[in-house]
Amino acid sequence: MDTKTQDRSTVGRRPASRDRAGVTDRAARRGRRVEASCDGPSLDREREKPPEPEEGRPDPPVDLREALFNDGATGPASRIQVPMERITRLRGLMIDLDPGKLLPDNGVFPPAEDPREFLRGIQAVLDRHPLARDAEVRATGTGLHVLVWFEPAVELKDAADQRRWDSLIKLTQATVPSDPQAPGITALTRAVGSVNAKNGARVEILRPGTPIDPQRVVEFAESVRAAPFRTVAGILLGSQRVTPCPFCLGPRSTFAVLDHAGTCYSCGKLGLAALYDAILSPEPPAEAAGTAEVGRSRKPSKQGPKAAQRSPRRG
Repeated sequence: MDTKTQDRSTVGRRPASRDRAGVTDRAARRGRRVEASCDGPSLDREREKPPEPEEGRPDPPVDLREALFNDGATGPASRIQVPMERITRLRGLMIDLDPGKLLPDNGVFPPAEDPREFLRGIQAVLDRHPLARDAEVRATGTGLHVLVWFEPAVELKDAADQRRWDSLIKLTQATVPSDPQAPGITALTRAVGSVNAKNGARVEILRPGTPIDPQRVVEFAESVRAAPFRTVAGILLGSQRVTPCPFCLGPRSTFAVLDHAGTCYSCGKLGLAALYDAILSPEPPAEAAGTAEVGRSRKPSKQGPKAAQRSPRRG
């Protein structure tokens, strides 16, 4: 792909107040998940907040969810959520994009409080993604649910099928700066027309989608596993050679994208964790502690990405 010139304002940079000794836990987990599928997170059901009645008119639907599995049931999460073992049909996958988990000044995947503005800022990245380009996008409050619908639905005949598709979905989720704690095949989206009790926003479709053949998910996963850094960096940066380097911002620097890492004369070799560290915000201490507990229960991957030796430098 031709060299792409980026203005200094369009690349991700870290605030000076952040720990520059290494990548954050959230960014490191994004890099690890790209190269190996992980077990699903806890299936604890979300507690429903009862709606407050309004005088003179019926109560609006509040916090209704829609399942992406089995018959696509709609209702409170406590009623329609099921464990992985009870999922026999997969209707689609969800990528949960939360602007609150992104660095405010990153130019690769810029956050915004308004969902429409958020979508406009990341539209180019979604369009470069082999699966997300065909996805439906829902405004769920401040964030977005990117929904890739399947046609036909995937029939899960046994536990091996369930585990395989859970891994495929989590691998897909990790190819963009999505919520690291989002579940795989057990995910629920917010139902269109429902009200988010946290902020009163009504869930709506911002962009309609086109169902895809689920075999495309399998093929995409194979390309990621063969060249994880090249695939993800191509989606996020839009080029195999980026000038100036998005890490050091040197005036004559060039960042070259390889299969398993990226290189710059000044920065050296950098992996996926460093790339996500320039986009994802640090985790709050409570969140980091919780995810560390989950991580201890998982089997270690056979080959994770090499940790970055240095963090992106400010210009």
